[in-house]
Amino acid sequence: MRVLLFLLLSLFMLSAFSADNLLRWHDAQHYTVQASTPLKAKRAWKLCALYPSLKDSYWLSLNYGMQEAARRYGVDLKVLEAGGYSQLATQQAQIDQCKQWAQRPFCSVVALRHFPTCKSR
Repeated sequence: MRVLLFLLLSLFMLSAFSADNLLRWHDAQHYTVQASTPLKAKRAWKLCALYPSLKDSYWLSLNYGMQEAARRYGVDLKVLEAGGYSQLATQQAQIDQCKQWAQRPFCSVVALRHFPTCKSR
């Protein structure tokens, strides 16, 4: 579980620091381009992202970053949207779908009291 949490956090943090090519500046007028090797996942990960709504710019931008990071690292990301903040039953059903889809389910939710089947570890 710690590895999965680390991977999820890495998806967000490394996207800001990675680039296809790194520029090495020697002085104000010359530079050389050095290719960098992109990181790939060492095994096939199945990740699930559950959003209350993708109409909100916050969740939409978060989804964009997760999709880009999943593509870059070569992991399988399944995205589900509940259709609104008040759709608690839909969100709970989507957690069950993710548990069936992924071999090693991991839950990270804002309020665990609303999701009793999702135990914090």
